Amino acid sequence: MKHIGSILKERREELGFSLEDISFKTKISTRNLEAIENGDIEYFKNDISYVRYFVRFYCQTLNIDFEPYKDELNTAIDGYNHTVALNKIKEEELIHENVKKRVQANTTTVRLEKRKIDYSLVSLLTVIVLMSMLVLYAGSVVIPKLLEGKKDGVISESSIPTTSTTLSESNETTTEPLKQELIIQQETPIVYQIKGYDVNQEVIIGVDYGSQTWARVLINDVVSENPKAQTYEPGQHMEVIVNASDDLKVTIHLGLVKTNKIYINGQLVTLDASTAEITKGQQIHFVFKGE
Repeated sequence: MKHIGSILKERREELGFSLEDISFKTKISTRNLEAIENGDIEYFKNDISYVRYFVRFYCQTLNIDFEPYKDELNTAIDGYNHTVALNKIKEEELIHENVKKRVQANTTTVRLEKRKIDYSLVSLLTVIVLMSMLVLYAGSVVIPKLLEGKKDGVISESSIPTTSTTLSESNETTTEPLKQELIIQQETPIVYQIKGYDVNQEVIIGVDYGSQTWARVLINDVVSENPKAQTYEPGQHMEVIVNASDDLKVTIHLGLVKTNKIYINGQLVTLDASTAEITKGQQIHFVFKGE
């Protein structure tokens, strides 16, 4: 390429033409002409296919036969393309090598992490074995002694009347609260009356939340600070404790009624079907009404 360029330059200068003159005749930029004369094939790396055209046209303009230089130009272009291809291959090999090093580094990290997990597993298994040994010891030594003591208690005649008395007392204790069970009557789908209470009796109104729900409590239409208004998560429980009195009104304001359950002193309140399925904000009122 440099040999062809020097011949073109010598011929141009011999004819007395400047680069600007040749550019005007060929419509090839002076920078391209200068690169051809200097044999700078790298300059045409982005449009290498045009080099043959530029050189052929330059030769024709200077009345130089292109054919004797055709093979030399093709060899120069092919050599350049080969060099570019080799450089690209080396670049790809370098990228592949870097990727391989990164993969190996990540693999080493993963193996170290697995070893840490294995040590934790060994510790866990050790704890399980120790606990199993304690359970076996309790099963073979402690439990038989407890069973032996229980057996002695059953055959003791003095224990029979005592057990009978305990059962009797227990029955009396269980029967007493049943007499004081509160009566909950539906007045409207959102208003419920509470009856059967003693004045100043402690009454607990609670809510078990089955879904995320905002809630607020009002006592006689005044917002209560105990509990405060807040959002409850599924599985949480809220309670408001009041002393029963005639015409006392407790309002539970729920952001969502469906999936949530209301209890009064442990009794599940059966809400009206239209109220129980509400999926938006709703107030439910409980009014104490004396007999």
